[in-house]
Amino acid sequence: GGLINATFGNVVEMLLCVAGIQQNQLNVTKCTLVGSILSNVLLVMGCAFLVGGCFYKTQNFSQAGASTQTSLLSLGTMSLALPTLFFTLLGTEHEQMVQD
Repeated sequence: GGLINATFGNVVEMLLCVAGIQQNQLNVTKCTLVGSILSNVLLVMGCAFLVGGCFYKTQNFSQAGASTQTSLLSLGTMSLALPTLFFTLLGTEHEQMVQD
């Protein structure tokens, strides 16, 4: 059940990204990816905390699982932030050097 949910849960985002790339709408594609990441990481985890808090006064978490999730969140954040920062700071200079 979990494999099917993971496979088909993001089909809409995948189709929007493919359609956005084919129609040269890169802003739509970027927003779709960021929205998908935020909804999966923040919304799902927040709902799990809320529902768990309703049923259990104290919640226990695995240190290994929390460490893995933190590492993945940091990696995802840097993979989105670094190219954006690079092209924001150096994009115009790089484009001028390439055109010359």
